[in-house]
Amino acid sequence: MNSLRRLCQLLLALSGFWFPASALAELSLLCPCEVENTGQTAVTVTAGIRNTGDEVSGELRIMVGSSVEQPIVTAYSRAYAYFTETLLPGSEHEQGTEVTAGFKLPSARLLDAEGKTNLELRLYEKVAGDWVQRDQVRLNPAVSFPDPETGGESVKYSLYLEGTPTLEVNGGQATVTIPKIINSGQEAITITRGVIGHFASEEFWGQTYLYGLNNETLSETIPGGGSLSDFTFSGEYDPPGDDYPFTSLSVRSEEGIEVWQTIEARNGNTIPTHSFYAESIDFLEDSDGDGVGDYNETLEGTDADNAESKPDTVILDVMALYTPGVAALYADDPITKVIQDLEWGNQSLSNSEIDASFRLVDA
Repeated sequence: MNSLRRLCQLLLALSGFWFPASALAELSLLCPCEVENTGQTAVTVTAGIRNTGDEVSGELRIMVGSSVEQPIVTAYSRAYAYFTETLLPGSEHEQGTEVTAGFKLPSARLLDAEGKTNLELRLYEKVAGDWVQRDQVRLNPAVSFPDPETGGESVKYSLYLEGTPTLEVNGGQATVTIPKIINSGQEAITITRGVIGHFASEEFWGQTYLYGLNNETLSETIPGGGSLSDFTFSGEYDPPGDDYPFTSLSVRSEEGIEVWQTIEARNGNTIPTHSFYAESIDFLEDSDGDGVGDYNETLEGTDADNAESKPDTVILDVMALYTPGVAALYADDPITKVIQDLEWGNQSLSNSEIDASFRLVDA
């Protein structure tokens, strides 16, 4: 590995770029990392974070993003998992740390023809008031979601429901009980309205519905990172007709709907659900021991369980750039030095049983 390190150092030097040391938090994700739905309105992120830098980190969060494209260039936020503590130099949130956050369903434009999307985790640090990306990891496999959105979601990535909400009807009155509402965001949210709506289909957005209950007199504030247990609201109740077999609950603030969930289905219908799970890719896993990771064999179309089936040798083309000063340093013959270090690198690859080689293409 020393030869590889020397090769990288030489190539950086020849390129004319210098990277001065900086006393900053150096942050990275600790995987295996996972995401899994928690009920209908939340997701649990399992991941660690390590600080190998020289400074205390800022505030930390992991964004769950989705994208229909591969490789992922732009990921659209679905959830924000906030960590309650910053990291001292050399410390970490250990691998396997779980954080649950409100989850917003991907819209149709983020789903492919099979109704799937790719998920990834992006680590952010708050620096001088701005969230700055520090690391990212793509998750596998692609996950299926309903199109259009059904079942429930955290619309603004903050409030989510824990436990099963209930609707108790007594004559012309009804009471809604929510076991727990959790605010996974950083800002306080005041609940000002609770609505029960009867729908003709399992779809929620853009549909005509009948009010079952509409209480606009609520005033309950949940601080950032806080929760509210056994939350209830009541009011006059209008029962659904046969043409409206789905009943959904929505909890609202002055900003609009914060979280919604389908809580009843009748006439032979069932409440829609959308369970999902994805995990980080172990690029080093090599089931057949042929020196090529399973993931790369899948990309190349070879058999990850057959050591005789593997991709051809990988050729890494290298272009060396250097200044007149570098040429003078090596007696106007820097190419000899470049070739020597490339050969050291190739020998290191061979010693490590890595089926790849460096090739000088231009200088």
